[in-house]
Amino acid sequence: MNAPDIDNEPSIYRDNRSTFKVVSEDTEHHVSMIGDMTIPVYNFDDIKNKYIVKCSIHSNPHSCDALYVDDNQIVLIEFKNGNIKPKDIVLKLYDSLMILFDEGMGLQWRRKDYEANISYSRMNISFILVCRKEKIPIRNIQGHVARRANLGLGTWKGYLCRDVEVYTPEEFESYFIKQWHANQ
Repeated sequence: MNAPDIDNEPSIYRDNRSTFKVVSEDTEHHVSMIGDMTIPVYNFDDIKNKYIVKCSIHSNPHSCDALYVDDNQIVLIEFKNGNIKPKDIVLKLYDSLMILFDEGMGLQWRRKDYEANISYSRMNISFILVCRKEKIPIRNIQGHVARRANLGLGTWKGYLCRDVEVYTPEEFESYFIKQWHANQ
């Protein structure tokens, strides 16, 4: 991620800068799914927690674990080390987008093209679910498309997001982490 415009970065983002090692930690078992400590991301769970206090929201919306933003992409990322409930994953994506769409929560400070609406989201924001292979409900078909479809996430591609990916931690390391380092 290129350095954000520090002067204009809202404190709710600045105060929640993190790494994949931190945001992918299974706090129950004290193990991180991804060990990378170099790629800057935002802890979106913590951003959500500050957002609900700031806005005096009495419910507790769901949220993705991480937000990655650079000049070329915006990605919401969820890490699941335990059992996967597809409905909960969809709620995390949906609620996270609603937070990003709210006034004062947008990414205009980082992306000049950012617009807080669903049309922008379906063209520019991606979602990645990272989960253990044994936790993915795959029936007779193997592969990424089957994983995405079996989790019910395929319907969100082109509707809420530009793309939806489901990776194991090893695949995420290969397709996201290694590519990021190769482009630096």
